[in-house]
Amino acid sequence: MLFPNTANSDDKDAFEKVLKCAIVMKLLHKFVNTQMDEGLLPHIKYRISIDFGKVEMAASISSNTCDLFGSTVNLCAKINSMAEPNGIVIGGDFYTILKSFPILEKNYEFKPIGEYSTGMKQLYQIYSVNLVDDVNNY
Repeated sequence: MLFPNTANSDDKDAFEKVLKCAIVMKLLHKFVNTQMDEGLLPHIKYRISIDFGKVEMAASISSNTCDLFGSTVNLCAKINSMAEPNGIVIGGDFYTILKSFPILEKNYEFKPIGEYSTGMKQLYQIYSVNLVDDVNNY
């Protein structure tokens, strides 16, 4: 998904909207699997990965949708496997912006879970994301 309002890195609401979207997607896995049961289909598990950066869009003549590509999309694909099944991970660039909004830490838990080697000298930090209420209930 693309959230164009995050181009303004001071727009807390835009970044919180990204988090809320991911949380809703995470919470919907139970509903999705109920629908799969009704269709006599196997359950699914998915992982959600988010980062911040430039993406390119390409429209296709044969489709009504646009494709996203670029290093940010590639990085999300690579860190995706670090998420727990039905979990959320974010990259360090996205986390750095989220840290500038301390109010978000009241509702979300950001936990360092590992690093990804981008081939540069420094490793790229990866975080899991959960709702604080979810963390306190487990």
